[in-house]
Amino acid sequence: MLAPLQTYLSRLSQLRQNPQATGELSLRPALDELFQILKPAQVDFVGEGKQLAIGRPDFTFTRGVYNDPIGYVEAEKIAADLGVNCGKGN
Repeated sequence: MLAPLQTYLSRLSQLRQNPQATGELSLRPALDELFQILKPAQVDFVGEGKQLAIGRPDFTFTRGVYNDPIGYVEAEKIAADLGVNCGKGN
């Protein structure tokens, strides 16, 4: 189980070294690759799904015949204050 995480961290490091990379968007392919490896077969996900009342999540996880949403992931740049997105940051 550690191999996918090690690969993810290695990929992040590689992407961050590119001077053209942005702090968040450029790192999403590595997260996408990690999700592809770790997700159960009955679960699917889409990046930049539909707009919701709370915003547009970076990834929406779904399952079932009707692709019912079961979870959302918001990707942020490394070292971002995650409390800001919850209304608890500085």
